[in-house]
Amino acid sequence: MRDDSQIRRLVDRAVHALRLGHRSAADDIVRRLQRPEAREAVRAVLVESLESALAALWEKGWQPADVARVARRRLGKAAAESTAAAIVAHSRTYAQWGRAVAPEWMAQVDRLGAELPAAGWASLEVSTALEVLALMGMLPPLPQLTPPPSSWPKLKARPPRSGRVVLDPGVLERIRALLAKAESTEFDAEAEAFTAKAQELMTRHRIDRKTLAGGEERHPREVIGRRVGIDDPYARQKFVLLSQVAAANGCRAAWQQMLGFATVFGHPQDVAGVEELFTSLLVQATRSMQRERPLHLRASGSAVARFRRSFMVGFAHRVGQRLASATADAVTAAEAETGVALVPLLAARERAAEETMQSTLGRVGTMSVSATDGLGYMLGREAADAADLRTVGGGKLPG
Repeated sequence: MRDDSQIRRLVDRAVHALRLGHRSAADDIVRRLQRPEAREAVRAVLVESLESALAALWEKGWQPADVARVARRRLGKAAAESTAAAIVAHSRTYAQWGRAVAPEWMAQVDRLGAELPAAGWASLEVSTALEVLALMGMLPPLPQLTPPPSSWPKLKARPPRSGRVVLDPGVLERIRALLAKAESTEFDAEAEAFTAKAQELMTRHRIDRKTLAGGEERHPREVIGRRVGIDDPYARQKFVLLSQVAAANGCRAAWQQMLGFATVFGHPQDVAGVEELFTSLLVQATRSMQRERPLHLRASGSAVARFRRSFMVGFAHRVGQRLASATADAVTAAEAETGVALVPLLAARERAAEETMQSTLGRVGTMSVSATDGLGYMLGREAADAADLRTVGGGKLPG
């Protein structure tokens, strides 16, 4: 079997069988495709098919990190690595333009490339590639958060406002250092203090020099959307935490449960800060939750699940309150120092985030998440509220 057209027909038949759930039929075709004499020809067809499928997904609103994430979520590590290899290989067709007009997109590609095993395409398995192709063909359209590669040649070669590097590198380094300290300590009080300092620093950075100098924001409606992965266990409760962090930083978040991610809308530097802080708080919340072993948790697995869901809800609610207090404290201090009314300016960013979310996603519903284990909820709040929090300048935070 050396005819490429015959190989393509077999690949299409196998993919169709997988989509219908006919595993045995697909396995029969895989055995035919794995014959040694056709190995290189089959590999070439699979690579071409994967890259074509990716090009179609870009037109449907998907981005590199989204595709790799859903492949790992649905099919596992090997499929995610094959998907990442395909994305990196396909990027050669648009990298020249991407570096100039879509740095955030290319940053996603670079991160996927850095995580690839050394073998790369050499380790591509026929069965895995076929499963990835079947998955790609079933993925639904997503809202277009950024122009796809096909449109890049029409764009001006300039760094877009929606690039990932939107926080000043020095500020971002300080925020990450504070969050790293919060993640590494075993003491809740210290973790909360470091997190509060990071939040104040993020708020201070939102009040940029142009805003203070001119009394108005030069681009008050500049809003981007960024997808953030949220997986089980306790995905609904984790989204509550993300939405609290987003709200404290002038952003809005919407969850797409079936695909395992949320989309955060806001000013670029605000979105960057939300992603950093959420990731750190999730680490802190998980560590605190796992330390707690009340006696009633020995009863059953369902009791453990109820406790942990309630713990995460309590943690998220209290963290939201404290982040909001830290934000208000920083804004009040900055207004006193500068004499500029900052609340209306920051409120304009929040309105722009809300309007962009609604226009991009359509009607966004609300989600209610309750706590069914009172002790878990209380301990979750305590984990978020254990510290006598201090600001960078040493003043006590309200709340």
